[in-house]
Amino acid sequence: MLRQPEVFLFFEVIDRRGDVDVVTHRPLLVFACCWVLGSGAACMYSGLKWIFIIIGLAILLVASLIWRGAGAVYTGCMIFALLFSSVYWEWNDERNVSSLSFLLEDAGAADDGISVVTEGVLASPVTVDGDRADFVFMIHRVHPYSEDFKEKVQVQVKLLTQEERNTALLWRRGDNMRINGQLETPSIARNFGGFDYRQFLRTQEIHWIFKTKGIENVKVKGHEEWKWSYVLRLNDEVREYIGGLVDQVFSGVNAGYMKGLIIGEKGDLDPDTFAEFSRLGLTHILAISGMHVAVYVGSLLFVFSRLRLTRETSLTAVIFLIPLYVLLTGASPSVVRAGMMGMIGLYAARKGLLKDGMHILSAAALMMLLWSPYFLVNVSFQLSFLVTAG
Repeated sequence: MLRQPEVFLFFEVIDRRGDVDVVTHRPLLVFACCWVLGSGAACMYSGLKWIFIIIGLAILLVASLIWRGAGAVYTGCMIFALLFSSVYWEWNDERNVSSLSFLLEDAGAADDGISVVTEGVLASPVTVDGDRADFVFMIHRVHPYSEDFKEKVQVQVKLLTQEERNTALLWRRGDNMRINGQLETPSIARNFGGFDYRQFLRTQEIHWIFKTKGIENVKVKGHEEWKWSYVLRLNDEVREYIGGLVDQVFSGVNAGYMKGLIIGEKGDLDPDTFAEFSRLGLTHILAISGMHVAVYVGSLLFVFSRLRLTRETSLTAVIFLIPLYVLLTGASPSVVRAGMMGMIGLYAARKGLLKDGMHILSAAALMMLLWSPYFLVNVSFQLSFLVTAG
């Protein structure tokens, strides 16, 4: 039996070992936390306040790491993560501006909008809800201006008849379009703490809403081929095909539920059913994430083992097949996180490297935030990583 002084000594040793384990044995986790801290500070503050907060956080970080016995190189790497991520956010945020602003300023109608004729490519699946069709449109030309643009806008098409609704359902990603409509700025939150639609679209690098009435103002002129948009178009068609198979097997509200569970398609989910899931706190079941990727990976490994493929060949094949499933399920932040963790974990297993779950989670977070710092303010991203870390 341990005497009282030995008990305190025992827990002190455990506490110190725990500190060392977090700080020195999981450096990537600490690096990712410093990265998130720096990006978060830049997201919430600007100007001199941002600079003072970053300096204060850097001083606290240095003091904490020195107190824990971290070396100079280790401390320097963490300070780099804090400072670079903050500057990286600011750099991306400064670049996130519209190339069409000068057109509205020339017209003297930056707030009220301006009538324009545009040419470009449909850049997202089309959502038809009631008498309105919504999609993202990549503008390449604005008439009568001769400049070439590359600007994403959120298009809202008012559908006047059932025939127009049926026509809008045939539009596909990658379609070349000519649209005549009104370019407007998104609305802001009118009440304190309300939803800010303008800021929400800005995190997706969209600065304008393009409204038009009737599909006579939307002309489709073929579609792009052998470009990334064409690959996404094929992916959308496969998703629709799978959705059709689900409709044949299931009926009623079950079809919409199974589409959400299998391919992440929530458009056909019954609103009352979704409300029940939300009331019970079970909406995460409908989010494609780690469980789905694990079942997918496990099924592939089982099939490859039955085909008598070697372990290395099976792992390599699954690594390259995971992105296909991520695309097929809609590439939400949660499934992107799970897919990246799966690929990193399988690569580590193939190479016989250390397979630490928190390191893999941290690597996935860093890669996603490098791709787009705005993932940090995405609720799906936040919940996915917090729940997985827990």
